[in-house]
Amino acid sequence: GRTTTPLGGGMRRILSEGFGLIEERLRTLEGGLQGQLNDLGDRVGEIAGQAKIAAETAKVAAYLQKESEKAVTERVRSIESAAQVSALMRADSAEGASMRRSQTLE
Repeated sequence: GRTTTPLGGGMRRILSEGFGLIEERLRTLEGGLQGQLNDLGDRVGEIAGQAKIAAETAKVAAYLQKESEKAVTERVRSIESAAQVSALMRADSAEGASMRRSQTLE
């Protein structure tokens, strides 16, 4: 078989420095990834907040639409009611005039 030779001091130092650089690079990458995750979390929070605002806005818009429709319906009923009263008054007036004419003719 093959015999292994013990590493010399120079080789050990080179490997140690290499592993040190690798560890440092991994920590840098980890820090960068953590930063990206934090940014992403913030963005998700912003989007959730915007979605909540949009939902509340839609609720308010639906409420205002309903109230507006109610107000229009009430106004139409009021106008219809006024028209009916006016028609009845005209009919009464016409009937009264007709009765006065017939009394005058008698």
